[in-house]
Amino acid sequence: GLVAVEALLKSKMSDFAGGPTGLQAKQTCTIASYLALVVHKNYCPLVASQLAAECHGFAKMWGGHQVWSWARACVSERMLPISLTGHHTKTYSLLSDPGIAAELHTYVRSNKWAINPDKLAAFTKDQLIPAEAEQYAQRVTSDEMPNGLKQYMEHELLPQLHLKVSRGISLVTARQWLHHEGFKFMTHKKGVYFDGAGHGIHQSDVICSTEGHLVDAGCSLEYGKNYEGYWNGELFVKQLKEKIIPAFEQAHGAGYQALFFIDNSQGNSAYAEDALLALEK
Repeated sequence: GLVAVEALLKSKMSDFAGGPTGLQAKQTCTIASYLALVVHKNYCPLVASQLAAECHGFAKMWGGHQVWSWARACVSERMLPISLTGHHTKTYSLLSDPGIAAELHTYVRSNKWAINPDKLAAFTKDQLIPAEAEQYAQRVTSDEMPNGLKQYMEHELLPQLHLKVSRGISLVTARQWLHHEGFKFMTHKKGVYFDGAGHGIHQSDVICSTEGHLVDAGCSLEYGKNYEGYWNGELFVKQLKEKIIPAFEQAHGAGYQALFFIDNSQGNSAYAEDALLALEK
């Protein structure tokens, strides 16, 4: 079982496709983590595969499924994951491979695609005037990021995996992948919307860094003195206790800790009932 697999992994340490930092090496380390969790920590295979996938930069659900299949092949056939080039159907996409997707995410977040790093830094720090910031964001998502992604795939990532796309990666494909992964231009305003009757609606939502939009954690109220009042710290604390924490535990399971980043709004400020506030008269 595990001893034989560990011996196989050690014997391949210097013979990975793409080298010791390539995709196969990363997959092998993920297999080792998965097996260690199952054998030494008594984790169930499903949880172990998802934890191992997330730990090594793969997607939790799809990556976890892949880890389980890799480990099964490794245990039963003594085979490590291999490239699907030449063996996949015509509908297979390299961008759907969790390993390649993880590498692309790392590249995009590194900001190495930026033509003007100083301007990108100014944009992220909200130092550009609104009109200039909007134009820059549109140009980045429609031009700079897709071009950078295309160059990275063609000249770095695919050669490392010993893969080659005969006609290269098109800008359309790069834009589609970025759009699918959430890297797209959109305007963002404070969470106040209006219904068909013109009534203000406050929407307090939660975005998880691993699970995305936690729908069940959201809370809304109809703005104005004649409706449901105004959003305040007490309502936020109530949402945190009754919706956000239960939704987080449902998504991740019991025992996990969450680090919350709250936007700088007075409506999210909450104090103890007997707190001494200098602003109150």
